[in-house]
Amino acid sequence: MEFMRKKVEKNLSEIRGNKYIMKKILQEDRNTETSEEFNKYYLKNKSLLDENQDLIYMQNQMVDLVRKHRMLYGQKENDIWKKYHEMDQASFLEYTIENDIPYDNKHPYFNDEEFFSLLIKRYTELEQYEHCTELIKQQGKKE
Repeated sequence: MEFMRKKVEKNLSEIRGNKYIMKKILQEDRNTETSEEFNKYYLKNKSLLDENQDLIYMQNQMVDLVRKHRMLYGQKENDIWKKYHEMDQASFLEYTIENDIPYDNKHPYFNDEEFFSLLIKRYTELEQYEHCTELIKQQGKKE
């Protein structure tokens, strides 16, 4: 899952760079050459966005699969804490977003600013602004 997350971020970075180039192209005089160049970047961005959509879908499917099997085999939510040392940051992020792991002072990434930023970013992408507000308030309390 970490590989997929990094690939999505890399694609987003490339998309931003392409958008900047496309904006510059639009400021130039329009001719066949600039139109073709613009279309090339447009199609590349479309391809990258499609790839990101597939990657995010696969990540969500993997999280759902883990959650389903955990339920099937009767694992309790707290059992996940016993295995936290085996999980990577991306897994913790997904479990935290799904509220399987509470984000509190016992959370292994509670004091990690990068994790906090990723959490805010993910909740923003999901348009769950109330969670963002909650986290920011919580962040203010610990400082």
